[in-house]
Amino acid sequence: MIAVETQIRQASNLLLHLTTQLTNAVLSISESVKEQYRSVFCAPAVSHAVHLDFETKDAEGQYVTPEGALKHMVLSSISSTAVTAASGTLSEACGIVGMAGVGKTVALQGLAADKDIRARFPDGIQYMSLGQEATVQTAIQEVARAMTLCGASETAAKVENSTSLKEAVAFAFTWFQEKECLLLIDDKWPTEECPTGFLTDLRQLLRESPRSRMAISTRSVEIAYGAGLVVDFGAREPLGAVSVNIFMKYAQKSIPLGSAPATGDALLPSVTKILQWCAGLPIALSVSGSAVALLVRNVGSLEMACEIYANDFEERAMNLSDKRDRDGSRLSDGILLSLKYLQVEFSNWKERESVEIDRTIRELYTSLCVLMKQLWVPISVLGAMWNLDEKSALDIANLFVE
Repeated sequence: MIAVETQIRQASNLLLHLTTQLTNAVLSISESVKEQYRSVFCAPAVSHAVHLDFETKDAEGQYVTPEGALKHMVLSSISSTAVTAASGTLSEACGIVGMAGVGKTVALQGLAADKDIRARFPDGIQYMSLGQEATVQTAIQEVARAMTLCGASETAAKVENSTSLKEAVAFAFTWFQEKECLLLIDDKWPTEECPTGFLTDLRQLLRESPRSRMAISTRSVEIAYGAGLVVDFGAREPLGAVSVNIFMKYAQKSIPLGSAPATGDALLPSVTKILQWCAGLPIALSVSGSAVALLVRNVGSLEMACEIYANDFEERAMNLSDKRDRDGSRLSDGILLSLKYLQVEFSNWKERESVEIDRTIRELYTSLCVLMKQLWVPISVLGAMWNLDEKSALDIANLFVE
């Protein structure tokens, strides 16, 4: 009897031991799954209408576009130029600098979608947008969001509760240790709170990741050169091939593929005028091209649309004594003319859909621009703000996007 009891006790102890081991194993697996690194490629998609050229070189082997130079810089060898500091090895950063509208943001977004870049950084691409009004808390939240996307939800909670960016980075940096990832930080501004735009602290995220890189867009020369390597994004040659390609890509988007007319002598004078007014500024070229595309829908001819647009532009220039924006372009006039043409599309849409809306096209445009600073806008929010159903709100948003 005693022997049987002893066997039962031994079996019970063995079962308890096995249960404990199983429980610990389950908890261990649970923890590892919960905090397991995930490779994510996260950046806003670039519109199909945006013209980006990462590959073309001139006769001397130099990239003809700043985005091409940026890609080359990001893909270049890291080990030969990494910056060493007392705190460890800092992954090299690239700064891209330029005024508003030269294509810095779309270059970063296009970089995230590039197949060579994705192959080079198999552990993922993270995109952070800061902006002029960013605070330390904004930067902390962006770091926490990156951690969550990569699978570190518990660490992300610690990051979000940090009292300083330095403390947040101290929690986060080990997560990227020895990884090969690309961190894209868009629109960094100097602030009274942080004149370097948080660059010093954010670079510490990759201090134990010598194969990772960081690319930063900014209007501040000081911040850009603080990154180390710099690509200057300036206006393109006003009548150069790059400017022509940007303008024509947008202008021809209303024309069926393969049916666009060639740019002949009859078209050249009007296009030349438009390109000169755009002064090589990509955003001005895209706005003017999109305005021409709106006209093409109504007049049916690219040549005629360019003539009408050039004449309207010239008339505005005469009325305003050829007043230009600070960047030398006529971007403001281009936007106002686009809104004028868009008003026709808007009126046609209201009549076709039998929709009543008490806001002007300018009010709709302004509100959409403000919301788009957040990089994405729920259609339900637009519908509620414009007092429309979601289908109608999406239709109007598409008018602007097109």
